[in-house]
Amino acid sequence: MATAAFWCTKCDTQYAKWQGRCRECGGWSTVIAATPDAAAIAEAPEAAPLASFATAVHDRLITGITEVDRVLGGGLVPGSVVLIGGEPGVGKSTLLLQMAQSLHARDARVFYLSGEESGAQVSLRAKRLGLACEFAFVHVHDFASVKALLVKEHPSIAIVDSLQTLTDAAVAGEAGSLSQVRAITAQLVAIAKEQSIVLILVGHVTKDGQVAGPKTLEHLVDCVAYLETREDGATRILRAAKNRFGATGEIGVFAMEVQGLIPLQNPGAHFLEHPTALPAGSVITATIDGTRALACEIQSLITKTAYGMPQRRASGVDASRMQLIIAL
Repeated sequence: MATAAFWCTKCDTQYAKWQGRCRECGGWSTVIAATPDAAAIAEAPEAAPLASFATAVHDRLITGITEVDRVLGGGLVPGSVVLIGGEPGVGKSTLLLQMAQSLHARDARVFYLSGEESGAQVSLRAKRLGLACEFAFVHVHDFASVKALLVKEHPSIAIVDSLQTLTDAAVAGEAGSLSQVRAITAQLVAIAKEQSIVLILVGHVTKDGQVAGPKTLEHLVDCVAYLETREDGATRILRAAKNRFGATGEIGVFAMEVQGLIPLQNPGAHFLEHPTALPAGSVITATIDGTRALACEIQSLITKTAYGMPQRRASGVDASRMQLIIAL
């Protein structure tokens, strides 16, 4: 007889004994008993030399957005799964809408699956961005429906916005729980590989730093990119944290405007406060982020002090590193 195990349907923590309240996430009545089924007797697969497998060269799907293609390593690889994370309101859905329309204009069969917003809401935002809204849209929450749709329609690209809104009736836990998100993602990855569909998944990162989805899913997907915002609030940076088909650490820079996220071809000039004439106390230097060289402006301000020893403070750079450079 199999030994009973207990696990939390909200945070996936396992216990040897039943708990009324999960000690990890604090959820009440979320710990249930799970008895694993007897292992099925399976036939051993046949092994063959690796060189005997046919290698198919797939042409990448160019999104048409230069900064996105740069981060992805030259475009989307058929059968790959891309996870895009970021804080709420950073512009993930806006970027995906622009990608969907651009890919559709390049004759790609795009399906946009949304569980957060209705078709009327997404259409209103797309029209505000000046998009034609010609790609297919589906409002869905049930994962079984998503699975049936992907197998039946076989799109070139499917965008799921977002993972936390899908529910699988065969998996215990509420929508957005670790058990649900992990099981759904694993099945989506299998479908993408079998059907050669590009899947773009959206995962949320909360403002208080609690990452319930994207971090636990990084090992399941092929590419992980995070959309970040700078202090000015008008600049967005798409950063590749993992990429099986390109360089890791590559960045794409966008300006948030009324028309959406606008790629910056020369982000160095965007970061300079005085691009033409430098005032006294300012200098322009080159930095490397990913494989891209960026120009940045460093300003210094000197004032008289009433202290016995001078004080040196830094904003935007590491203070210890600044002290070391000054000493050298």
